[in-house]
Amino acid sequence: MTSDARRADWRFLLPMPDSQPFAHMVLLGGPPGLAALLRALGVALDISRSVPPGRTADAVVVLHDSPIAPHRAALALAGGGVFYAEVDRRTARGLLETPRRLCRRLRAARLRPSALYWVVPHFDDARRFVPLDSAGALDWYFDAAWRQLSYARMAAARLARLWMRGNSARFGSVAPCYSVVAVEDSVSTTIPAVLTDLTLKSHLIDSGASFALVTSGQDDGSRVVMLPFGRGEAPRAAIKVSRLPAFNGHTTREHRRLLRLRSQLSADLRPTLPRPYQASSWHGLAVAVESFAPGPSMAASTGYRGATAAQQIDDLRAATEWLARVHSQWQVSEAAWTDSEIDRWVEGPCRDYARTFGFDIRTDRLFTDTYGHAQQLRGKRCPIVLQHDDFGPWNVHRSDQGLTVIDWEADGEVPQGGAPALQDLIYFVTHWFFVAMRAHSRSSRRHAYERLVASNPGSDIAIAAARAAVDSYMRALRIDPAFLRVLTVVTWVRHAVARHLRDQSSPVEHNQYVDYVKTLAVYAHVLFDDAIE
Repeated sequence: MTSDARRADWRFLLPMPDSQPFAHMVLLGGPPGLAALLRALGVALDISRSVPPGRTADAVVVLHDSPIAPHRAALALAGGGVFYAEVDRRTARGLLETPRRLCRRLRAARLRPSALYWVVPHFDDARRFVPLDSAGALDWYFDAAWRQLSYARMAAARLARLWMRGNSARFGSVAPCYSVVAVEDSVSTTIPAVLTDLTLKSHLIDSGASFALVTSGQDDGSRVVMLPFGRGEAPRAAIKVSRLPAFNGHTTREHRRLLRLRSQLSADLRPTLPRPYQASSWHGLAVAVESFAPGPSMAASTGYRGATAAQQIDDLRAATEWLARVHSQWQVSEAAWTDSEIDRWVEGPCRDYARTFGFDIRTDRLFTDTYGHAQQLRGKRCPIVLQHDDFGPWNVHRSDQGLTVIDWEADGEVPQGGAPALQDLIYFVTHWFFVAMRAHSRSSRRHAYERLVASNPGSDIAIAAARAAVDSYMRALRIDPAFLRVLTVVTWVRHAVARHLRDQSSPVEHNQYVDYVKTLAVYAHVLFDDAIE
């Protein structure tokens, strides 16, 4: 499979009238290798890359870079068939092709449009398919998912809502990238096929619901999440689907972890984790259903352009307090460190890093200093706790109901019996700082991390808040401050290796966690100086 599976996420939006692979799909446009990928995934048995004569296809897919107009390609669709098309309104060819106009043309071709989606940010990096026939979905997107990182984006959200005035169809006329799903008139079901076998769907999904599809877009291992918007104000469930069979373990592991972790929490903290409803499969892909996380993520609320420093710091405080309470209940052990613990938790991960990425003089010095300070931890106690391992602001949602922490799949690199505390918080504080500083590019994150590591806490309110959060957590779990230096290195060393194992085809240069290890290597003299505490 040489093609990027993320470019085929539209497949999860398609109905399949008999729940079987399409016999003959016409695929127009898209990257090389996409047809082979779709065959390998069992989406279609036979795929044509040009329009055949007559109505012989049970699926027609017209991607945005196809030279064939969607309404013309639709003429190849046979009875009982399914149609999907993308339109880029930013191009000369797509400028005048409004959703209303395209739907009128499809009806003339004996097709019935069943769903329209605003594709965000664009087709080659599609991370959101927001249904244009659901005012609730668009409201959710602008409230909770649209990151208002600049005044321009804030203004765009306000203008869009003014333009809609409660009528979501109006927004379709200005959506820069949109897609349409349509079916031949004889097709009775239009629900995405991935949802048809869910036994709990009647309890969680309203009849006639519209579905948003969201994903982080990080890599093929990122799941797609479908959110059903019905008559209520918010979805009652989130349906997670693995993109590829190779990543089924992530989805099934999360379902099992949620069942286990919720059972280990006190009644007041249990609602802060999604409730797992059902685990199943579809065409060889793992599917899991869990409760919906209300409210915006802290990546959105802290990153909101209008957020004050006090509001940003309050997000940090809430997340830190939650993690301290949860880790107090999830302690596996608290044995004094011996040579065995030092080798397992410090020297072992550093050896893995050196084998994977190699090291230069600075990294060698960093690891030497880390080993030396780790030796001073003999006899000291640090709680071993169950880890989230992706406890970033994007996975912490906040609403009037409190916090909800999502995405508990945690890959196979997370020790099942727990790991030293503090690492989840180091991960969160660092990424919170990036969001608060609006460090969105790779280079800006590197510079921000240098500031976080090397600057005096008194020089910046956000840095002071970050240090205060770490101090608060360590006091709550009675962690000796000496662990902070060593576990800071271990956190990024371990994440760098795990990231590489997750996507070994990605160049080392794209591994942001290697950046943070290199930054620590440059500032090792600061990290292992008393000022870091």
